[in-house]
Amino acid sequence: MTVIYQQNSELLEKIFSEPHSIRLPLYNMLIKNISNLVSISTDLGKCNCHDVAAFMHFLKTPYITDLDKNALQQNSSKEWIDYFYTQYKVWDGVSAIPAGKVIGFHNPQNTISHNGVFHSAFSMGGTLVRAVNSLTLGNGWKTADLTQSIQINANGTMDYNGASVVVYISDR
Repeated sequence: MTVIYQQNSELLEKIFSEPHSIRLPLYNMLIKNISNLVSISTDLGKCNCHDVAAFMHFLKTPYITDLDKNALQQNSSKEWIDYFYTQYKVWDGVSAIPAGKVIGFHNPQNTISHNGVFHSAFSMGGTLVRAVNSLTLGNGWKTADLTQSIQINANGTMDYNGASVVVYISDR
């Protein structure tokens, strides 16, 4: 499923053709979950966590290039993993994460999910994220606190649901 799919294509193509000065207020409303123009659950409800993180990333991007538009129309679901997580920083479990970043959750032992990344979220700043389709790592575009969702071990490693996890902060 691409971020721009048949049922929402007209709305989203209009949004991404608008200048940043128009998109930024929508981004700010969605960050606070108060938008009446676009609803994460209604307009992007058929998308998965990676699609929603990509939508928010491009909404805040000052200039949408033709390459960006193509990515929005062509990439879907796990294809965003290669797009966002080829260049990243690893979260240390303590430091504040800047707002407006795409966050990936990687299980080093997972060979089933694409490159081991099993979930994407969007950072609100500090240790807060918003996402869809996960329980404690963000669901229904509600805020989740990573320090409450992820167990940080004494040796600095992290676990989620009993499995090792590495948190990526995308450099895009």
